[in-house]
Amino acid sequence: MISGVQVDAWSAFVAERGDLIEPLRQGVIQEVTDRKLQGLSITQGGLSMSGKTVSMFGEGREYLFFKQNLENSSANAVVALRMALRGASDLEISWRLIESNPAKTVVMGMSQGAAVLLGIWIALCIGLPLIPIGVGVFIIGFGVWLMGIGLGWWKYSQNKSRLTTEQMLDSRVLAQTVDYCLMKQLEKLGVAANELRILQAAQMEGIGTIAQTKIL
Repeated sequence: MISGVQVDAWSAFVAERGDLIEPLRQGVIQEVTDRKLQGLSITQGGLSMSGKTVSMFGEGREYLFFKQNLENSSANAVVALRMALRGASDLEISWRLIESNPAKTVVMGMSQGAAVLLGIWIALCIGLPLIPIGVGVFIIGFGVWLMGIGLGWWKYSQNKSRLTTEQMLDSRVLAQTVDYCLMKQLEKLGVAANELRILQAAQMEGIGTIAQTKIL
């Protein structure tokens, strides 16, 4: 099981092509496998999501996962690709790019926990006794602010990547590779570019980083 942050997403549907799901799935797997990417594994399974905007646990959708270990570290990039029937006959295609770094996540989790405890201690043990002389209110406020950082209340402390700059670039390259193989296979199956109804960038605002994800 992998937990990570969704950093990008893409979606489209192709009218009257729902019968292509299985050949498309097998073709993309073969296309990506043939590229012999180092540290890559391909599996199938479910995906659960949780976040401020979305809360879905075990949404019951099957994904094809392309997971690559980055630079022989604990960091991973995962492209979760979904190909499914939409309505009676349309083909729905989507992928999500997920980044994770278990080692850094543990360290950050410990730091956030320490921030919460320190904030509570400052507010209760230092701020409260000093309320009669006025400065206690400011100290309590600082303690609450520090606790909020640990709990992720403040926007700038949310959804920070656990990857280095180079690893983030490698992660995007993986997404581009899978996307290229997907498009190549669609072309082989006779799907023209103008048949793709793609969700536009303006409609995707907020989707890229909405949620923490967990591959089941």
